[in-house]
Amino acid sequence: MSIFKNNLKLKFLFLWIVIIVLGVYYKSTLFNSYSATMFSVPALGFIIYFILSCLRGFTLIPATYFVLGGLVFFPPRSLFVVSLIAVLISSLLIYYFADSFRFYKYFEKRYFEQAAKIKSRFEQAEVPVVIGWILFPVVPADLVCYVCGILKADKKKMLIGVFVGEGIYFALLIFAGSQIIKVFYGK
Repeated sequence: MSIFKNNLKLKFLFLWIVIIVLGVYYKSTLFNSYSATMFSVPALGFIIYFILSCLRGFTLIPATYFVLGGLVFFPPRSLFVVSLIAVLISSLLIYYFADSFRFYKYFEKRYFEQAAKIKSRFEQAEVPVVIGWILFPVVPADLVCYVCGILKADKKKMLIGVFVGEGIYFALLIFAGSQIIKVFYGK
């Protein structure tokens, strides 16, 4: 079962990398004809991006890859809004399905002391812990939603933390990334 999950995660990541590479290629070589095709039905592109971004949380693939891929296809403001809504939905899905993943048995058994520290910090200040965890680039942001689900933390506080943390992170990533793309492509 875990081999299937790992293979599925790798296939999903590979598919997304191919989409990004193709997008960069088309944007650089065939931008005019490609953008005419892509933006003639922009809602379809956003719907596909939105669905993949919502389901991404189950694979624990960082949202960063999706946002960077979305920069190739979508305008920054729209990408920011759609990405933020998708990450909130993804966070809720992870929260609700946290018990189904059954990682907690492994973590509690292997890292009992660290799990106890995390639990006490969540009880003291959930929102700042969630925001700090999300803004710390080494740790996957989806993992905090999983931990909140296992600890039965307050959903509203978790969502506020995700909204603020990912909002700051996505704003920096999307708007700085779009400026970098403008420098290279002049558009």
